[in-house]
Amino acid sequence: MKKIILILFIFAGYLVQAQGDTCATATEITADGSFIGSTTGASPNPTPFCGTGDGTGGDEWFYFDDTSGTGSMVTLTTCSPITNFDTKLRVYTGSCAAPVCVVGNDDAACASGNLKSTVNFMTDGSSTYYVKVHGFSSSNGNYELIATGIPAPAGPQPINVCGTGNPQPIPATGTGASTCLPAALTTSPANVAAAGIIGTNYSIESVTLNLTHTWDSDLDITLVA
Repeated sequence: MKKIILILFIFAGYLVQAQGDTCATATEITADGSFIGSTTGASPNPTPFCGTGDGTGGDEWFYFDDTSGTGSMVTLTTCSPITNFDTKLRVYTGSCAAPVCVVGNDDAACASGNLKSTVNFMTDGSSTYYVKVHGFSSSNGNYELIATGIPAPAGPQPINVCGTGNPQPIPATGTGASTCLPAALTTSPANVAAAGIIGTNYSIESVTLNLTHTWDSDLDITLVA
């Protein structure tokens, strides 16, 4: 019986994930880092003049959301030996349908050549920023986009809600602990707009009570969850 021996050759390579070819399909930037791509084969998407104008070559898009509430100084650059063509950078806010210019650049002084691009801008703490990478005239090629200063999202924010029907009246005569619960509970509903579960999505840090009474004796209060 003849034996057939199969020899498998496995080739390892470096795969660069394609970036967004349009503003609507832009690749999200969530933190500082570098993004390698190519405009070769990408479609041109005309946008309003922003420090520099459109060419006829392809463009690729990125975006990031600034929810920091404070803003950050962001730097975006194609200054890298990987970038092998005459690039342009433009940054917009607004929307993909109605972009608003923030900053743009054609040529910047770089150690790897002066036909690459750099932009610096302060974010506002609450906007989405769209980044367009493209080339001068019909230029296309490989690029490395390096992003620094990308704002971190804000941490959990306090939610302050008030109950309804305040101040709450206390009965003129006490009914006693045994009969107050649960039939005679005094309630003041407080509604949180966002859905969630206390202890999982939310925690209660403090409760303020607003009560009125005409008793001459001490008032003992017990919170029941």
